[in-house]
Amino acid sequence: MQTNQQQLVPALRFPEFEGEWKRVKLGEIGEFKGGGTPSTKKESYWIGNIPWVSSSDLEEGNIHKINISKYITEEAIDNSATKLLPVNSILMVSRVGVGKLAINKVAICTSQDFSNFISKNCHVHYVGFYLEHHKAKLKNLSQGTSIKGFTLDVIRIFKINIPSQYAEQQKIAHLFSTIDKKKALLEELTQYLKVLKKGLMQQLFSQQVRFLDENGEAFPAWEVKLLKNLLKIPPKKKAESFTADDLLTVKLHLKGVAKNTNTKTLKLGSTSYYIRKAGDFIFGKQNLFNGAFAIIPKEFDNFLSSGDLPCLRFDPQINGEYFLHFFSRKSYYRSLEKIAQGTGSKRIHEKTIFSLKIPLPTLPEQKKIANLLSSLDRRIQNLQAQLEEMQEYKKGLLQQMLV
Repeated sequence: MQTNQQQLVPALRFPEFEGEWKRVKLGEIGEFKGGGTPSTKKESYWIGNIPWVSSSDLEEGNIHKINISKYITEEAIDNSATKLLPVNSILMVSRVGVGKLAINKVAICTSQDFSNFISKNCHVHYVGFYLEHHKAKLKNLSQGTSIKGFTLDVIRIFKINIPSQYAEQQKIAHLFSTIDKKKALLEELTQYLKVLKKGLMQQLFSQQVRFLDENGEAFPAWEVKLLKNLLKIPPKKKAESFTADDLLTVKLHLKGVAKNTNTKTLKLGSTSYYIRKAGDFIFGKQNLFNGAFAIIPKEFDNFLSSGDLPCLRFDPQINGEYFLHFFSRKSYYRSLEKIAQGTGSKRIHEKTIFSLKIPLPTLPEQKKIANLLSSLDRRIQNLQAQLEEMQEYKKGLLQQMLV
């Protein structure tokens, strides 16, 4: 690829292409068709095999994904404003979700919330990626007060920049389609591992699946213990001198603890801050049942939090990671809201946590369970990091390759 700063020439370009791009109206390179909704009172309209989608069936940032769940008949098309669109049309939401768009892989119908583009003499995927990249401009076309959107007349004269050569359009589209396919694979694998982990947690904590010890023998039976015998409140050591950079904020469970990223809103000195130690369990009094808890990692040893983010220290007979995995089941921590105190803003205090019970295997079996689940977490986090990198990579390419 080579760079060029001429007008209507991208900053980054495949080397075999040269010359300026052209600026055209969408109506000059394709035609538009609207959509409609067949009568929902006629059940017979909704038992066909022709896909029909509404704006909620499209996802932001993914022009290849359409969540099809409704199907209609040819009779429904004949008796409504909806139209059958050919493969590789751009389904463009023009109201109630302006900015969403997708390219269909099968013939499809849409609701009246769409202005659908059918390509004539351009590469439809290039146009799709261009519109995705410039969706803010589409949103700026919105008119109206109660239901904002744009009309077919407005979108027909919407201008885009496009390579003069079809081959260049095709190559750009292929590049971004390849990136999207890799993103989809990462997303699919990430989701698979999340489902796998959830299933394993159910089986492990219900003891349907048990580990064997190093001799191949069964571990002893589990015991049910009160958390007051497994956790304690560490000495509260106040911080005398500090800056906002020394403070902690709790992220969602299993994502650790991070420094506060919005320090300007903090009123230093308006409350007491306490020194927290690596390995301690920290949680939000008001948000624990929304998933606000973590174990403080080594890199945040000696950081600070207020009393609204208290911490508890583990007894040697319990593995902290085992505890966190047991606690981090969504069905479990959500259920803790019923023991929260208060009417408007409910809170959970340290001593309330002490009243909870936990099934506890021996320490060696706890470690085996924790190691298995933590290894899955690391793989999931690695995939998510790859996905974020790829999203940034795509974003950078879009900015440089599309004028």
